[in-house]
Amino acid sequence: MEEAVLRELAEETGPLTAKVVRRIATEDKPHPDTGQPRRASFFLLRTPEDTRDAWDHHVKGDGDDAGLTCSCRFLPCP
Repeated sequence: MEEAVLRELAEETGPLTAKVVRRIATEDKPHPDTGQPRRASFFLLRTPEDTRDAWDHHVKGDGDDAGLTCSCRFLPCP
């Protein structure tokens, strides 16, 4: 699962170097559109000290989100 979260992070937000610290929580809740069962896992990640706080990511590939520009930013956890 850790490999998947790092792959998705890179695909959805750009080529970041991050490490999984730990899983924070797992939630079992129906999908909001389909009502089908869904399990979501949440992870605490650590990025290098020189990682920018904000950036734009241009989605590549052939998925539904191809061509979109996502504005990304990190916020400190309380």
